[in-house]
Amino acid sequence: MKKLLIILSFLNATLAFSQSNIIGNPFVLGKIKVAEFDCPKIMSWDEAVIECSKLGEGWRLPTREELNEMYKNKSKIKNFNFINYWSSIETPDKKSAYILDFGSGNPQAFSKKSTYKIRAVKNN
Repeated sequence: MKKLLIILSFLNATLAFSQSNIIGNPFVLGKIKVAEFDCPKIMSWDEAVIECSKLGEGWRLPTREELNEMYKNKSKIKNFNFINYWSSIETPDKKSAYILDFGSGNPQAFSKKSTYKIRAVKNN
């Protein structure tokens, strides 16, 4: 039992450490805070929604408009990989969601099963 408690304590500490490594020192952009770093892996849209919620209260995927503002300010925010990032906005049929290409600034809709990077945001 004692070993189990030690293992669980270690896992909780590891989870908290990884969350703080993503959130870091958030960048304030208008009415939102932008996590300092991307989540380390690419993921489907459904996985991305879950991953953001694991970061703590209020952390979420950005809207299309927020993602566009992040793109416009990417040199100030920093640490972007210049690839596609998920937004929180689904297409009307709910089978796809919008991304923004941080290389070109072009928005597109892709299947929610596709895998892309995420940068979490939180209302300021």
